[in-house]
Amino acid sequence: MSTTPGPLPAGAVDAQGMFVPGFLEAESAEILRALVAALPSGKRERVDGIPFAFDRETTEVNAFAGCENGASFMAMTLPLARAIGHIAEAKAVEEQFGGQRVAAYDKLAADAVRADRPIPDPPPGFYAPNEAQDPRKLARQRVVLDEAIAFVLGHELAHHYLGHTGCANGDRSRGIDPATLGRVASRAVPLFNQPNEAGADVSGTENLLDVGVSRPGGMTEGGALLVLGFFGELSRLTPSAVALGFLRTHPPPQLRVPIVQTAANAWRARKASPLPFPSGLPFPFPLPGL
Repeated sequence: MSTTPGPLPAGAVDAQGMFVPGFLEAESAEILRALVAALPSGKRERVDGIPFAFDRETTEVNAFAGCENGASFMAMTLPLARAIGHIAEAKAVEEQFGGQRVAAYDKLAADAVRADRPIPDPPPGFYAPNEAQDPRKLARQRVVLDEAIAFVLGHELAHHYLGHTGCANGDRSRGIDPATLGRVASRAVPLFNQPNEAGADVSGTENLLDVGVSRPGGMTEGGALLVLGFFGELSRLTPSAVALGFLRTHPPPQLRVPIVQTAANAWRARKASPLPFPSGLPFPFPLPGL
């Protein structure tokens, strides 16, 4: 299976250079397939074939791994995928043309959350026409998108194969229908205790970097840090951001950034050395209260 992004398909972006929902759904599903394919056989056998639900109906900004009646599934909502797409576009425009584009989008999102409105698309004129459709920008935008989605889905996938959900055991369940997905999402609660969440971040980061081995230019943790930075800014700019599903069901972003960075550095050191790190976390992780 090829993990090379390749050229964008026709119709992947709109007139403002934003990824359209159909492309975001297809790209997320493809990234998930690549993540599963890059896992060691024992882990891959546990999660190969888990259904992926892409929820276009909800306003929830979230992704999660779960079980329903003993059947495992993976899910991402369109609002989260769109937010990641906008973060990727802002970063790509900033790299190619300068300006504080990521910070501007963060403020746009925070203003909406503060007013209890859904996170919006950037308005017309947010990017100049030559910026929106620049081929270099579009190519870089897809790379950042893929890295960010790979981190989000890699983290959720890790919850399954690390045994945190208790239902991913190589089953080929049919998944859940959209109506059930909405109900499950509405009552989603954090899976985490601190070690489980740290373990999922470490394994998810390693998984996305392993996918990058087969891609020209590889993959980095850069997309992960952008996503965590975005949600960190939302929680900093407005206390009401805690209402977002992603912040409600995941640990604070500021705790996750050093975990991701350390895991990525350990992965690179391991690849450069014939002596592997021991299994488990590549750093001590103190439990709360200890």
